[in-house]
Amino acid sequence: MSRQIQICTTPKDDLRFVEYLHNNFDCALFQSFATTEEAVWIEGLEDLQDPYDTIKVWNRDFPWKPVYNKTSRDQLVYVSNTARAPVIMLERTNWQTYQHGKIYWSKEISEPPEYHIAYFEKFYNKVAQWFQKNAFGKVKQNDVNVYYMPDAWKRYMIQVDA
Repeated sequence: MSRQIQICTTPKDDLRFVEYLHNNFDCALFQSFATTEEAVWIEGLEDLQDPYDTIKVWNRDFPWKPVYNKTSRDQLVYVSNTARAPVIMLERTNWQTYQHGKIYWSKEISEPPEYHIAYFEKFYNKVAQWFQKNAFGKVKQNDVNVYYMPDAWKRYMIQVDA
């Protein structure tokens, strides 16, 4: 089972989220795949090799040792031990396919994680609440609330009015 909230963001909103993370937590960001171990880790969203990639957020207050592996086909590097890691995932909104994003954490997994779940849940809740508090609008889609961040809300309203 995972904890998640549905969000709608633009690149401008995503940058605001990254700024929030860096100003409030000791977080490291990484992307799904890169050409080297060093390139997996990103400072900002401009470093993403795929603009619609899922961004992983590691709160470094929770000890974890990333394990790297390579894809067999393209020899791209990825972190292979994220399932039990103290990591929150940010799936970015894809405006080309009109698919909203989400922020989620795989809370219950088959094996116990290597970190304190209750403390990490407090971190996740702060992040989720930041999205809910800073959303300019909330739209129910398929019985699920989608929280629209400021720039995404403007874009949504333009489409609704068109």
